[in-house]
Amino acid sequence: MNRASTGEVMKLIHPFVHTKFLAVSYVNFEDVGKIKVALSPFENVSVKLKDKHDGYAYLVIRISRTLTGKKLEYELRDHNRRKKIYDDLGWIDAIEGYDALFHD
Repeated sequence: MNRASTGEVMKLIHPFVHTKFLAVSYVNFEDVGKIKVALSPFENVSVKLKDKHDGYAYLVIRISRTLTGKKLEYELRDHNRRKKIYDDLGWIDAIEGYDALFHD
């Protein structure tokens, strides 16, 4: 398998990364699969979706090297809006928090 440099990864994902004036770089949600396919030949690159505790999704691309590494993070957007990650069981955590508050 091949190993990619940061420059190669940036060149491959460049068509999918969008920037706006005074805003963070973002990737459209429908392009995530295309990015994974483009980076799949490289063994030192991993692509994951991540929640940064604000409820929104981010695309994290890690490029591992011998002594160093690089992490690229892009906000995910769907129809030009930030992509929200829904936690189906998040309401249980809220109930347990209220229960612990009143029944100590």
